[in-house]
Amino acid sequence: MAAKTWSGEWWKYGGGGTVWNSITFDPEFNVFYLGTGNGAPWNRKIRSAGKGDNLFLSSVVAVDADTGAYKWHYQENPGESWDYNASMDMELATLTLNGKSRKVLMTAPKNGFFYVIDRSDGKLISAQPFATVNWASRIDMSTGRPVEMPNIRYENGETTMWPGPVGAHSWLPMSYNVKTGLVYLPTIELPATYNDKAIDLENWKRMPGNAVDNGVDLGFTPDLPGAGTSYLQAWDPVHQRSVWRVPNPSFWNGGTMTTGGNLVFQGQIDSKFNAYAADTGRLLWSYDAGAAVIAPPISYGVAGRQYVTVLSGNDTSGAAFGVLYQQYGIDYRMQTRRVLTFTLDGTAVLPATPPPTKFEPVADTDFHDDAVSAKRGGEDLRSLLRRMSWRRSHRRRPCSRPTQLGRTADG
Repeated sequence: MAAKTWSGEWWKYGGGGTVWNSITFDPEFNVFYLGTGNGAPWNRKIRSAGKGDNLFLSSVVAVDADTGAYKWHYQENPGESWDYNASMDMELATLTLNGKSRKVLMTAPKNGFFYVIDRSDGKLISAQPFATVNWASRIDMSTGRPVEMPNIRYENGETTMWPGPVGAHSWLPMSYNVKTGLVYLPTIELPATYNDKAIDLENWKRMPGNAVDNGVDLGFTPDLPGAGTSYLQAWDPVHQRSVWRVPNPSFWNGGTMTTGGNLVFQGQIDSKFNAYAADTGRLLWSYDAGAAVIAPPISYGVAGRQYVTVLSGNDTSGAAFGVLYQQYGIDYRMQTRRVLTFTLDGTAVLPATPPPTKFEPVADTDFHDDAVSAKRGGEDLRSLLRRMSWRRSHRRRPCSRPTQLGRTADG
């Protein structure tokens, strides 16, 4: 079934569809739901001769928990070409829709649409954008397929897409509160530009050890209005609408947890760990953790006392977003990582936290091009920077001595 949706000699390039994050067990149907990843390389022109849906990329796949037998699937992005993976967490619930009780799966993947899917058969119930989306006008409810906008597969050159590969929602988990009927969703607004005009599509070959070259030039565009921001929002999955929003600093925000006591917990990149009223979004409590709080909290009870635990310290993805992170002084090597546990009437006090790291350019007066080192790196560094550079505009600008960036203190 999958092979019929691929074209060309795709096995020479990779394929994709890894299940790297979200696996959900449904005891009512005795089913595992697998959220699958994006295509590799991203560019379907290379990966699959520009043809086919490429099952089971960017899909929710249901398999029997006892045997692993295929039950059903729903593909969110047929022929995926933008790193729009479907590996985000999935919440199971029973919702009243049009007067009828439905057992549903809810997921908000990178592509910016919030999906409500029938767990019994994988049929799409509803889908609406929860963030800025310009790659599709809507999801066709008769087919379940997105109605794609022109040139989103960069057929005619560069295209700017909301969201970009970071996604409108990444691995940072959302949470569902049965009492409020709301989903608490860490939402990201960060577009990107895609362009394959400089790519040799006929002779493309991934260099050994290079996971960055995906057959398309990528540029983030944080200077567009609203770009590089994020917010925590309460989403109504029945009416598919936002109920309230709370802005977060920067574009990267923490996973959420909600409790029966009308609370929502979420951490931030600026070291704050916050609790909000689940029904209104009002800030009720805030704690300075001394380091970014990105991980999702957990809550549990021991001997009649409730605890909330969360990890502090940013993950390694910050290395890819230095230009948007540097204001918070996060140094991956120097930040203080802790396991923080909270309870009512807790009295512990954090030790002193090192001050934020101040980043300064490294002046390397004896720098010289080293062709041997460049080759050993797996790809000419100038080409690498062309693919991964942060751009302040849609136009590509020359970079003076770009290989000097390889000699900074951070490598």
